[in-house]
Amino acid sequence: MLPKFAWLASWAASALRLGLGVRASAVGPRPAQPIVVYEFEACPFCRKVREAATALDLTLQIRPCPRGGRRFRPEVLAAGGTAQFPFMIDANTGTAMYESSDIVEYLYARYGDRAAPLHARTHLTIPLGSAASALRLGHGTSSRPSHPPAQLLELWGYESSPTTRLVREVLCELELEHLQVAVGAGSPRRADLVARSGRDEIPWLWDPGPQRGLHGVNAIIDHLEQRYGSRSQ
Repeated sequence: MLPKFAWLASWAASALRLGLGVRASAVGPRPAQPIVVYEFEACPFCRKVREAATALDLTLQIRPCPRGGRRFRPEVLAAGGTAQFPFMIDANTGTAMYESSDIVEYLYARYGDRAAPLHARTHLTIPLGSAASALRLGHGTSSRPSHPPAQLLELWGYESSPTTRLVREVLCELELEHLQVAVGAGSPRRADLVARSGRDEIPWLWDPGPQRGLHGVNAIIDHLEQRYGSRSQ
């Protein structure tokens, strides 16, 4: 059971984002394949990209790269030459790039119905993003022992959801590759969420290994820790 402080700090972190990463609002053409992003949860620059994905209603294939992580950081070094995050690869167009502002501008231009807003293509909100990360006291920053799932996990939610954040932190720390399926307010995929999970409720985790879907932060985190974390060793 998560302590009450974790919930309160996550809600406060969301409040600091001033409504960003909540709503699908600029949905354009759809990519045939998920966009791969190497990132880590507590990084304020990575947060900008996740907020854009919510606005654009995109699915990201997240390869978590927390500090001390060994599972995906070498891939970034091999592909881009430096361990800098976020790093995006879009197999739909053969595009790979660093720099959060460049990534966001690219995503809006390719998959949005308008140009990226000023706050998304600049670093105006980074100080607030850093403050939001500070409230979480290092969660979603450093790696912990784990073993990878045989098949991609799916996490349905949206960037600024306080409850979804708590799950993302664990996925990051355990270096568990997963699909982040954006279902912000106004998302046309809300109907898909209900069809798949039986409820219009987030976060929802689908684990194709045991063919199991889970609602509720505590249930999801307990499942991840027991199946893939140190409790499973």
